[in-house]
Amino acid sequence: MVATLSHKKLAVAVRSKDRTSIELETTDLDSKQVPIEVLSSENTAKKMGRLNAAYCIADNIYLPNNTVKCYGIDSGEGDRDFRWEDIGGQSLEELMALQKLDLKDILRIAIAIVKIFTKIHQIPIIHKNIKPGNIIANLSTGKLKLCDFSIASRVTVESAKLGDSKDMIGTISYMSPEQTGRTNRLVDRRSDYYSLGVTCYELLTGKLPFGTPNDLETIGCHLAEHPTPPHQIDPTIPEVVSSIVMKLLEKNAEDRYQSPAGLIFDLQTCLSQLEKNGKIDCFRTGKRDKGRLLVLPQKLYGREQELDMLEAAFDRARRGNKEVIMISGASGNGKSAIARTVRKHALKAGGYFISGKFEKLKPNIPYIGFSQAFVEMIDQILTESPEKIAAWRKKILRAVGEQGRVIAEIVPEIELLIGPQPPAIKLGAVENENRFKILFDRLLDVFCDEEHPLVIFLDDLQWSDSASLKFMEWLVTEWDCKHLLVIGAYRDNEANDNPFLSKTIDKIAAAGAVVNSMAIGSLKQFQARQLVAETLYGDEFLHQQKYSMPLADLLFDRTAGNPFLLTQFLQTMYAESLLVYDPAGNTWNWDIATIQAVGIVDRSAADLIASNISKLPESTQKILQLAACVGSVFDLEMLGLAIGQSPAGTAVMLWEALQAGLILPAPPTCKISPLDSGSADQKLTSSESELLIPSFQTSYKFLHDRVQQTLYGQIPDDRKQEIHLALGQLLLENKDIEEIKENIFAVVKQLNCAIDLLETIAEKDELVELNLLAGQKAKSASAYEVAVTYLNTGWAILNPPCEGDSIEESTWIRNYPLTLELHVELVETEFFNANFERSQFLATVVLHEAKTLLEKIKVYEVTIKTYFCQNQLQLAIDTGLEVLEMMGCSLEEKLLFPEVVVENLTDFPAMTDPNKLASMQILDAISSATFVTNPALFTAIVFTKVNLCFKYGNSPLAAVTYADYALILSGSMGDRGSGYCYGEQALKLLDKFNAKEVKCRVLNLFNAHVRHWKQPLRQTIEPLSEAIQSGVEAGDLIFTGIASINYCTHLFLQVKN
Repeated sequence: MVATLSHKKLAVAVRSKDRTSIELETTDLDSKQVPIEVLSSENTAKKMGRLNAAYCIADNIYLPNNTVKCYGIDSGEGDRDFRWEDIGGQSLEELMALQKLDLKDILRIAIAIVKIFTKIHQIPIIHKNIKPGNIIANLSTGKLKLCDFSIASRVTVESAKLGDSKDMIGTISYMSPEQTGRTNRLVDRRSDYYSLGVTCYELLTGKLPFGTPNDLETIGCHLAEHPTPPHQIDPTIPEVVSSIVMKLLEKNAEDRYQSPAGLIFDLQTCLSQLEKNGKIDCFRTGKRDKGRLLVLPQKLYGREQELDMLEAAFDRARRGNKEVIMISGASGNGKSAIARTVRKHALKAGGYFISGKFEKLKPNIPYIGFSQAFVEMIDQILTESPEKIAAWRKKILRAVGEQGRVIAEIVPEIELLIGPQPPAIKLGAVENENRFKILFDRLLDVFCDEEHPLVIFLDDLQWSDSASLKFMEWLVTEWDCKHLLVIGAYRDNEANDNPFLSKTIDKIAAAGAVVNSMAIGSLKQFQARQLVAETLYGDEFLHQQKYSMPLADLLFDRTAGNPFLLTQFLQTMYAESLLVYDPAGNTWNWDIATIQAVGIVDRSAADLIASNISKLPESTQKILQLAACVGSVFDLEMLGLAIGQSPAGTAVMLWEALQAGLILPAPPTCKISPLDSGSADQKLTSSESELLIPSFQTSYKFLHDRVQQTLYGQIPDDRKQEIHLALGQLLLENKDIEEIKENIFAVVKQLNCAIDLLETIAEKDELVELNLLAGQKAKSASAYEVAVTYLNTGWAILNPPCEGDSIEESTWIRNYPLTLELHVELVETEFFNANFERSQFLATVVLHEAKTLLEKIKVYEVTIKTYFCQNQLQLAIDTGLEVLEMMGCSLEEKLLFPEVVVENLTDFPAMTDPNKLASMQILDAISSATFVTNPALFTAIVFTKVNLCFKYGNSPLAAVTYADYALILSGSMGDRGSGYCYGEQALKLLDKFNAKEVKCRVLNLFNAHVRHWKQPLRQTIEPLSEAIQSGVEAGDLIFTGIASINYCTHLFLQVKN
């Protein structure tokens, strides 16, 4: 329980720590003075959360002789006080400032700290902030205690969050390389050993290992530099003591001490020799260092050539190249781990490493891998200094202009950086796709720079959607950029299951793009032997490998050298007590005959994982199955809502899975755990657990896809549908339409897996509407194949096969608006995918069932475009003329209102008549075909459009209409003065309607064909440049190309003149 103290206000300030003051007060508890930590109301919620966490951990794991006791928390007058035990000592930081400690005291202190490690690491707790300021010592009594558990973790391993050095949690000078978040490694108890190494180094030499002027350089030194050994700084320091400290400071956790027993043995040997002989003789350190827990190495075996290849590729990208590497191999061979090694090189160079992953259970979420990667980019930027964030915001806004909403559809988090974005202009399919590519081209140009090269890693491409593969094809073959490394990874044995992937790989090869391929095979036998030996014997493996060789060979034969399977076998053997640590002999024991007799080596990968899962409590297994239905990454809030638990309660249920290594914390995260208080059965009360809940969601991820797939496969099919239905309904609960649209793909992914459970017409219609929303969102992102998938799912729900003689009421009668909208969307989206036959079949259905001509207009437009794309221009024209006749719109061969004052055109009201607006659309749709095949008919169309504008008002298409008329006046009619006037009015209408979708056409028409009759040619140069820019922004590549030709021609003519 959280203790609430009454106390007397006799406070005296002792020192300040950040914005937390440390004071002494006399309490009513035995009238003792205790240090209190006063947290003012001005402190952040995160600071409050960390101190709450420190209290909960310190209170629940209080070790009388090892940790500082917290008496309780007291709130009052907007502040919160944390009251700690006073052991009458000082921190090592304060002691070092007062005196130089002798070697015996330093060794005793180090031994005492390691003994504390023995206890807290067994709980398990990773302290993560070991430093002199957090170690309280009373040299006169020999007492030494550890304090400040504010960032401690109640997990055996965790991921470190990458952030700006100023925003990192912990003390950078004492931080292990893996804790910086800049390595491809998890943080475990050995991180505390590194921090102890820094502390001992400082105690011995009086200085830190890396005396760098700023945090960023210090981080770089932790990652790559080796400090000067202590005995070279101070020759009085024994070389063996220096060796122990340097072993603690190894960059790779596998190269440090692996157990407190081994470290204590070496330190105690030093102290005993010093006390007995007054000196310390050299001896081989680490010979007693073997871990009692099975800790698998986080290093890669036998991949030196691949790592060199990746580093070289990044170095070329850093110097200005665009590099592409495709990594293939079987599941579990380490493709992802190999790719992620580039991260440290990117960060060292001041660059960025971002990654995205495709999922088997999320096949139709467009651009999900790219979206995840760019979200990582935004997250990293938002952790930087305010000045850097402002600079990024300025660059991105300059790049995307007013079209930021297009990016936000794929990466909603970008609005956290650049602010809310206005709606994007609606464009045609080709223009929309072109705009999408152009905007991402500009965004990538911002991110890829000489000062900060970019690495994009896309994992599990065998499960990617078609839109992502098209985008990657464009990125690799068409986009010309520098300072970029793209890494793609896929399972080669599953690549053929995704026809889009194999086609994309073939297209990239056919385009002649330089793509480096890397095939990752299994481990060779000697490498498997090394992995097993190093797991069991640490850095002694070279001397001990002969003992583990028979076990390694047995596992190698069973796994064919697959690293993931091999480690799974070791973990299963350990879990089933077939691999046991013998503390007396300080070694690991196993029996080959027993292992073979129980049949463990005959199990498949799924069987191994299932075996480990079966050892978990049933409640944990159930919630893991639920999580498997969510995805490879899941958050506590979502799971908690699904099972009616708080996030803290949900974390308790996941705890055993976390300890078993089946799931890992996914940063950013705050550790929520079922803390003990002397007994493993005691858990936090709900109120105490809530203290640890952060203001942001806490997420976890599965260790491997196979874990998720095994759990998902354990769920009966009917139960799967029930879970997916419940999750989908949960995502819809209490959400308005905008919130639903924001998360529409996740919603539909769940509910589409539960179609068979929908019983009522209302439920089915709701799912049709949701699939319609998903299709529209995918279409707006130019993911047309994905959009068709969602729309066809909705269509299938509306049109189920009839059973027997039953005849269902037509959905055209039952729910006409929804049926019409879905069919019209399908007609257009099938057209965008060049599925012309399917598009026209659906168009026939709409034309038969739609009630009004206006409701058919969009379908007629698509039909005209279909004929145009198939080069059936006359059919396109004839169709348009037939529609115009049905609408009562006859073509005119002259202006019907010659008295109109041209200068007043912009004062005309807006056209609001739906029939006339539709007529304008059809006239504009066939104008291009008539311009090519029948100039006289083109002229009649322009006259008709002008007359409609004169009579019914202006619309955005009026700008094009007046520009077209200006062209005719200045050309065939020879009235250049009037032509210029109409052209000027067209420009004014562009501004009035903000008609960006037609701006390129209008600027090009006026400046290429009209303006030069009244003004010098040089006056057309800048507007034609603006036309090119507008066309690029609108994705109108045809008129952008025409404008570019005219721009170059006018520039040449001007120079010549």
